Amino acid sequence: MDAKMHEAFKDITALDAMKDQVQRQLGTEQAILNEVVMPVMPNYSVYLRRMIMTNYSGKLVLSMTFDSDGNIAGYFITPEKNPAESMYLTYITKTKLHLPVQGNWFVYQGGRSTFENYHAEYAIQRFAYDLTVVKDDSLWKDDPNKLESFYGFGQSVLAPGDGKVVLADDKYDDNPVMKPSVSNPKQGNSIVIDHGNGEFSMLAHLKHGSLKVSAGDTVKAGQEIAQCGNSGNSPFPHLHYHLQTTPSWSNGDGLPTLFKDIVINGKAMESGEASKGQVISNK
Repeated sequence: MDAKMHEAFKDITALDAMKDQVQRQLGTEQAILNEVVMPVMPNYSVYLRRMIMTNYSGKLVLSMTFDSDGNIAGYFITPEKNPAESMYLTYITKTKLHLPVQGNWFVYQGGRSTFENYHAEYAIQRFAYDLTVVKDDSLWKDDPNKLESFYGFGQSVLAPGDGKVVLADDKYDDNPVMKPSVSNPKQGNSIVIDHGNGEFSMLAHLKHGSLKVSAGDTVKAGQEIAQCGNSGNSPFPHLHYHLQTTPSWSNGDGLPTLFKDIVINGKAMESGEASKGQVISNK
């Protein structure tokens, strides 16, 4: 454990007491449903475990934070939150969509459970993704206080499918690292594409000054339309993407996104959805 955890658990007796309390309240572990390791800021990683315990009726999430030396810096067990209700759980994407990025990207948030994807709590972003680039288990190289150090910053953002741009907003500065804006719209610099069939692609947190399209432009799948940035409610450079039923960021329902010709953790698929912790790319 790190110094703060040592201070909280001064000796093995205190650690045993916590273990006994967990077992009295929750029982013993009955099943592991999911587990994943996520890189976080700054110089920390988090091990997440979705599980069922014998004395608790719902699902629980174990979170263990590790510092760069491998010491335990945090330990929590919390109930898994319920996802938002949706009438589109069995919906099949109409538009032929591809990943809106080039190369390998890491799914920081994605999936249908709140364990995999905090967006799932909200109907409008029920199936949203946060994508970034990870190399050697890190989001950045050299100085993590500089946006330019992040592997994803400035990377090309592509039109996921054919359509017409109905919104292209490019007036917000990129945030300093770990200082998301509290005054600008949550999506920051953003693009909305109407695919012409009741499906709208929403792309957010784009780099200031990088947009290559304007409202009214027609785009083709794979066309570069902007760059990955850190605007809006974004603590570090990443791309937010989701599909929904309206062109408004504040109204509508999220739709499942089946990406065509996708590679997930090295496996090529004709179409698929990705989830937290996976590495994805276009085939």
